[in-house]
Amino acid sequence: MVYLDSCTVIYLVEEHPLAEKIREALSTIGNSLVCISPLVEMKCLVGPLKQNDTQMKLRYETFFSYLATLPMTSEVYHEAARIRAAFEIKTPDALHIATAKLHRCKRIFTNDTRLATIANELSVSGELFC
Repeated sequence: MVYLDSCTVIYLVEEHPLAEKIREALSTIGNSLVCISPLVEMKCLVGPLKQNDTQMKLRYETFFSYLATLPMTSEVYHEAARIRAAFEIKTPDALHIATAKLHRCKRIFTNDTRLATIANELSVSGELFC
């Protein structure tokens, strides 16, 4: 399984210049499931909701429908607390890593260097798109 963090999804949906690199990386994962969390959905929808952009909101929702959404259980939040305490990172970043780790994702696609570094330390390959 591959976990996409919020910035990666935003790049793909909004056709950021890095979207092509991400698509290339996704083409190498074979039959691996591509996953997100409810946190990713929430973070991605803030912009379209703020701007009252119903078309962009629909583009996100359509994109989400093609991905697996991993549940964020109490166990995820407890693991996120451990990660946050150990690495002094923000809560959303700890939640991304904890979700991917506890659901046994092999890779996290991100453009956040710190998130990728911490994921690698926790045995989840953090792949950067710079």
